[in-house]
Amino acid sequence: MSPADTSTTGPVELTVCAPTLHEAEFVAQVFKSQGMTLGHQCKVRYGIRYNAVEIVIKGKVSSDDNSMPITTLLATSNPAVLHGIGVSPLDSTQKHSLAYLCPNTGDGSGIAIPLSVAAPFRTRPPWREYAMLLGLPHESGTIAAECDCEGVRTLLCGIDLLALLDYSLLGSLKSDCRPDDWAEAFCTYASQSLATHAWIDELFEFLISWMFMSGCSHRHSLGCLLITGDSDDASPSQLDAYFRRLNSLQLHGCVLIKDFDRYSTRQLREAGQQGHCFGIHPYAEDGTTPTFVNKFHNLEQSYRAVFDEPIYAVRSHRFQRIERGTTYQLARDAGVLFDFNCVAASGKTWCGTACGIGTPLPFPPLDSRFSVLPLHLPTVIEDDVFLFEYGYCYRAFASGDRLPIDCALNFLDDWVLCCDKPAVINVHPEHVETHNNHLFEGILEWCERNRSRMCGLRAFAKQLGLQAASPGEPRLDMDST
Repeated sequence: MSPADTSTTGPVELTVCAPTLHEAEFVAQVFKSQGMTLGHQCKVRYGIRYNAVEIVIKGKVSSDDNSMPITTLLATSNPAVLHGIGVSPLDSTQKHSLAYLCPNTGDGSGIAIPLSVAAPFRTRPPWREYAMLLGLPHESGTIAAECDCEGVRTLLCGIDLLALLDYSLLGSLKSDCRPDDWAEAFCTYASQSLATHAWIDELFEFLISWMFMSGCSHRHSLGCLLITGDSDDASPSQLDAYFRRLNSLQLHGCVLIKDFDRYSTRQLREAGQQGHCFGIHPYAEDGTTPTFVNKFHNLEQSYRAVFDEPIYAVRSHRFQRIERGTTYQLARDAGVLFDFNCVAASGKTWCGTACGIGTPLPFPPLDSRFSVLPLHLPTVIEDDVFLFEYGYCYRAFASGDRLPIDCALNFLDDWVLCCDKPAVINVHPEHVETHNNHLFEGILEWCERNRSRMCGLRAFAKQLGLQAASPGEPRLDMDST
């Protein structure tokens, strides 16, 4: 049975099941963020074992029928779950070109589901870590197969989705791993070709298209350019020049402030009235958690003294990473809307996604809590990569290997126009009036050519349904998309 063969006459009900309630809520929100919009009832339940994820879609096939399961997605890399429903994974030493999972009929039969993201899974090192997360045999690039389980059309996906998302959104799973920046945590082994490929998004788009049925539709376009800039050491006049240049083209930016004392309240509020918005840019000089936490809270308090709206974004100075999940926890508790910290700049990459994600996604549950906000949205272009030699984030990135500005603009063509992904770029205000402004000006020329793809962060947040019930208490309008 193909997805087109399935139709319903009544309301559609979707149930997401995971080991814990918070994980079920997380998975449901990830699928919604990636485009699954049923417009009907969505339930979450918990108690499934072995870190598996199950999604069941129920509906009425005819007007006389009771609501019944129509399609089921079961994602797990644990053989025990598969054996429980009469399915066994192929042995990892067995070569099989058609399917990774097959019905346990004894003859090796199965229906292979082609998946375009298989190649990155197969080629991206370190292989042992990804093989563990994906449950893939070395010889196969197919990760899913369709079968019939007790009369219900079922897709068996040999992936631990929870572990994969946890790794992609929070970095290394190793408890003793404490890299000091996002580049080291996420994309030390990534290639530039992989960084331009949002393979996690493609995985979910595939799963959603397989479950696609009557009453389900995809979300509106998200492809746009989001201009942001870290204030760093920018003077008040440089910040004004930055906003004037954007205003001249009727563009709106988001500046992440590192030191509020450098600017007057009036200057920042006037920029806000012009349509620009702000975030915070924390940094611990000594690299310790207490200093970082204290700096974050100071910036949060300073922000709230100036603005009566939620903090739009956080991005750490030098993409500093203080322990796994620390920045996320702080941003969650402060009601920050977006976390821009992930960056593809490891010495082998210079733009794109370091984590395989290009769509705004919530972070996984941490310390037994799940929150839709902040949404993870990687910084795909960092202007420092193209302008300077820095050792703190772009390790082993020799000057002779740098791409010209044309490559950054070509990337925007592919990412925004072709792949329909939002592109967060970081262009520092202090570069506007210097000889290093050529990347900024090149991007502004791209903006003029693609006016319909420009969006301020405030408008983008509204497009996603992010609303503030009261200052500092943002929420996600779950029915808006």
